[in-house]
Amino acid sequence: MVIDEPMDFLQHANFEQIQLHASDTLQRPKFAKFPSEDYDYKPPSELLSYNNKYPLQFINSSAEIITYEQHIQRLKRTRMPCFYGWSRLEVLRIHNCDLNELHWQMFDGLTHLRHLSLEGNNIREIPPFAFSGAFQLKSISLAHNSLERLHYFGLAGLLQLETLNLSDNQLDQLSELSFPPLPKLLMADLQGNPLKHILPATFWVMNATRELYIGSDKEALNLRTWNFYGQFDSLHKLRTLKLGNVTTEALEHGVFMGLHNLECLTLRGTIKSLQFDVFTGLNMLRELDLSHCMIRELSMDALVGVKQLQLLNLSYNNLTNVPPGLLDDQLELKEVQLQGNQLTFLPLQFFNLPRVRVVRLDQNPWQCTCQMSSWVAHLTNVMRGSMKEICVKGNDNTLSCRNVTTYKIDKTLAPRCANYNGRSVYYVLRRQINCGAIKIIQPSYQSPGLPHWRKVQLQGINLRPMNRNQQNISHKKQANSLLFVTGQDKVLSKSQPSSLNIFNNI
Repeated sequence: MVIDEPMDFLQHANFEQIQLHASDTLQRPKFAKFPSEDYDYKPPSELLSYNNKYPLQFINSSAEIITYEQHIQRLKRTRMPCFYGWSRLEVLRIHNCDLNELHWQMFDGLTHLRHLSLEGNNIREIPPFAFSGAFQLKSISLAHNSLERLHYFGLAGLLQLETLNLSDNQLDQLSELSFPPLPKLLMADLQGNPLKHILPATFWVMNATRELYIGSDKEALNLRTWNFYGQFDSLHKLRTLKLGNVTTEALEHGVFMGLHNLECLTLRGTIKSLQFDVFTGLNMLRELDLSHCMIRELSMDALVGVKQLQLLNLSYNNLTNVPPGLLDDQLELKEVQLQGNQLTFLPLQFFNLPRVRVVRLDQNPWQCTCQMSSWVAHLTNVMRGSMKEICVKGNDNTLSCRNVTTYKIDKTLAPRCANYNGRSVYYVLRRQINCGAIKIIQPSYQSPGLPHWRKVQLQGINLRPMNRNQQNISHKKQANSLLFVTGQDKVLSKSQPSSLNIFNNI
């Protein structure tokens, strides 16, 4: 397809699997000034080592004497597509068009452009100030290209950018030289890049970012602290962090330093153990997903300081035990997933979490004993369903609505006994093990007492004088108290089968 004239009326443009060329008569910007003349940002390392004797220089495009190679490059640029004059363009999508080279004049003058997607074009490098002419951009996608390096000049000038997608490229390292200031960036997707290291100060210019996704199956990501600095310590507003293919012997304290507002953390890879205080400082963490990490060992203090946790996913690891006291402080926990491990027993008070709704324990080689009598079927045989909107109505009008999580019973999720031919834990407890009466273990937390006004009210009722009829009733109760005590054995002997029937119904 040959672009021979600007389409100043067009707002959305979509090109896919076609070759884009420009005609010789295509209007191009004249007397355009190279954006570097107005750009003065330098990362801290360049400021410290800056030498005026050897300043950074750019080739002057207006030079009359040029080499043959420069002539060839200029000739190529004249045939590159240029969208100068498409003054109303808001969305531009160019996918799989073999647009393997970019130039800063290509998008110059697109002041209304908000969304730009250049996926699957075999782009290997972002030249300096490539998108500075479209300075109102809110989202850029360069996914599924061949980018090998990222320099902060490439994305310079995008002060309104909110979404950056660089997934599935060939980036292998990030440093403070990778990104320019992006004060409004909310989401950065770097998944699918063979990143090995994230050097200190990489994200110092992304203070507003809420979501960050990193990791690839191509290369292991090394998480570590650098001289008391974490790799994410400047992302104070980050809410969601997902890291793939993390490889470390032990996840150490300080890696997540500075993430005070983090709510959702997902790790994948090979993490042999979690050390104490590894999540200290993550005061707002609600969801922690460590599934498929090959974890063998948990410190009983691994979750110290994390008190807002609602979901803990440790499924499909190599855990052989859960340390006693691991969840003692998790009073807000609603869902625990431990399926797919090598667990054979649990601490006695594991089910005493006050708000828990789901405890996945299936796909473990449980060694069933009477200590499992405190296990609760309506917690282990259940899975979280979809959200449901519940509304309060009055006088045929909707007063308020809220979304509520639903839960579904699924008996196939029941934990099974390895020492009883894979039968359900609850079947074995009621049919094959004689455990006697069910022992109810009191929870470790204390329920709130009566309010002061209620105590005063009850105290006033107790102090009232009894009339004669009440006194007679009281004497009759005292006279019959001996018969009541002696008859308790008969009552208990009759009531015990009913409690077993209740347990059998579970």
